[in-house]
Amino acid sequence: MTKRPLTINALITRTNQQLKQRLPKENPSYPTLAQAMRYATLNNGKRIRPTLVYLAGTMLGATLEQLDAPACAIEFIHCFSLVHDDLPAMDNSDLRRGQASCHKAFSEDLAILAGDALVTQAFETIITSNSPLNDKQRINMLQCLCNATGAYGMVAGQVMDINNENNTKMSLAKLKTLHTLKTGELIKASVLLGGHAAPNATQNDLDQLEIFGETLGLLYQVCDDILDVTADENILGKQSGTDEVLGKFTYINALGLDGSKNYARELQQDCLKALKNLKSNSEHLATIANNIFQRV
Repeated sequence: MTKRPLTINALITRTNQQLKQRLPKENPSYPTLAQAMRYATLNNGKRIRPTLVYLAGTMLGATLEQLDAPACAIEFIHCFSLVHDDLPAMDNSDLRRGQASCHKAFSEDLAILAGDALVTQAFETIITSNSPLNDKQRINMLQCLCNATGAYGMVAGQVMDINNENNTKMSLAKLKTLHTLKTGELIKASVLLGGHAAPNATQNDLDQLEIFGETLGLLYQVCDDILDVTADENILGKQSGTDEVLGKFTYINALGLDGSKNYARELQQDCLKALKNLKSNSEHLATIANNIFQRV
């Protein structure tokens, strides 16, 4: 059995290697599609979601080989969402991960299609991978990805986000629902994918991972809202202050800067409480929660 990774950096390196292997090669008839997909994926991403897959899975006894496919799949979905987020019809952002957004580096139409292709690449990775996963595991992973991505997950959250631009009277409960869908579902799916790859994971393991993942997703979004008004572009890797320009109602609007920092601290502690209910060593997952909080 593959030994548990010692560092998060090692997992990021492994993720990048696996992504390179699983992205499509250039087709002479349409080479720019593969180029745009690779551009949008193989950049300076923090790889938080695939790292969560690896950490949750190895914690419960899965091997790295069992986790490679779901780790790549969740990152493909995330990268697709970023490409589409940056489009002029959405957030109209020219910068992503410290470089020109996909539609600026290529073209708007190609960026849309590259994002579409990254979605299907995620599901193909689960289905066709040579990873040592059985059919039940693959089906559970596909269902997990569908739930997190589609009309009851991230896409629904994006629609809520668009519909509530310039809404200055949104309730805190509605804001939480929006970000649970838009951001939290993919982060929750990341830890659940790791759980589904572990042959001996119990229902309690999956339940606690779900609580942890959902809470971590909210923590990530609250911290992101804080950083949007406090950090510069070199730290963010994208334009700062875009939430205000786009008229987005954020946790800063709802709670103020100090209130948002206090809420982030509460969510960090809730993440750690969920991990304490796991019988396995969850030290590395706790480190992820702490690192996200410490950014602000």
